[in-house]
Amino acid sequence: MKGRKKFEELEDELGTEKQILTMAEAVMFTGLSRNTLYRLTHQKKIRHYKPGGKLIIFRRKDLEDFMFANPIEVE
Repeated sequence: MKGRKKFEELEDELGTEKQILTMAEAVMFTGLSRNTLYRLTHQKKIRHYKPGGKLIIFRRKDLEDFMFANPIEVE
């Protein structure tokens, strides 16, 4: 997963885990496409924020909660 590796390199450079992610960072973090993330925000299926009315940002925890929302139980 090339994007995820890039995201981890970005965090290594900053020396911390980013808690607020831009759309581009969310794409790298989740591995989802930009179109998929836009669709999920439009359908209000993933929590997001618009602090000026246009720019979309995400909380890292909200993305993690979304990604782990439907676990498949193993036997």
